[in-house]
Amino acid sequence: MTITNHLLAGTLIGLTVSQPELAIVLAYSSHFAMDAIPHYGYPGGHDFTSSIIEQKKHKLTYPVVLLTTITFIALLIFIMHKHQYFALIAGLVAVIPDGFLVFNYYFYERKKKEMKGLLAYLNLKFHGKIQFERPWGVITEVVVATGLFVLLLRYI
Repeated sequence: MTITNHLLAGTLIGLTVSQPELAIVLAYSSHFAMDAIPHYGYPGGHDFTSSIIEQKKHKLTYPVVLLTTITFIALLIFIMHKHQYFALIAGLVAVIPDGFLVFNYYFYERKKKEMKGLLAYLNLKFHGKIQFERPWGVITEVVVATGLFVLLLRYI
């Protein structure tokens, strides 16, 4: 899923779950549940570098990245304007697993090292195995984003 969809789901969880600890766990877990659904992307890369190289080969990548960036910034501004800071935190927690991919690249993959431990397994090995990325998944992304945004507007 795009970062926007993860952020929307986590934010919605932050707005609707009254127990903060549970909201954080659910927001984090939502990332993996959403990535198991067919979504936009191009399969083939097993590490960050090859994944990025694969993405850059396709024309649809650039409009998707631009639209994701614009909606991500608009959502951040909207949530901050409404003073829903915990919801924003929950939304950012839902994005963390993708952040681990970047962290792993800069601190391990580039140095030919391997991250170890439970977080490494959960965020790299498990995360990679559940991905169901296909170019036509952009349709899923739009449907999910629209649905989550409509729900989010009802709670703000």
